[in-house]
Amino acid sequence: MYLVFWFGTEFPLPGRSDGQALPSDTEALETMLRNDITPRLQDKMAIIVLDVSRPAAMVAAQARRDQKIAKRKNRPGQTGTVIDL
Repeated sequence: MYLVFWFGTEFPLPGRSDGQALPSDTEALETMLRNDITPRLQDKMAIIVLDVSRPAAMVAAQARRDQKIAKRKNRPGQTGTVIDL
């Protein structure tokens, strides 16, 4: 059994050494893995891809929060230093 967790496209994947395109979803990942297994092992190995990615709405909400935080940190005239008089 070959168990793989799919975290989605939210996190970067390492490039393939053969230069092929990276999978974009669980089905593409499973197909890619099946094609990479030698024919001798294909009948002896089960491939299971579990989708543990966050829902798109949650990813979008996190991106908006991150953008707001970045804007606050990059406001002109703010150095983040407190001067005690």
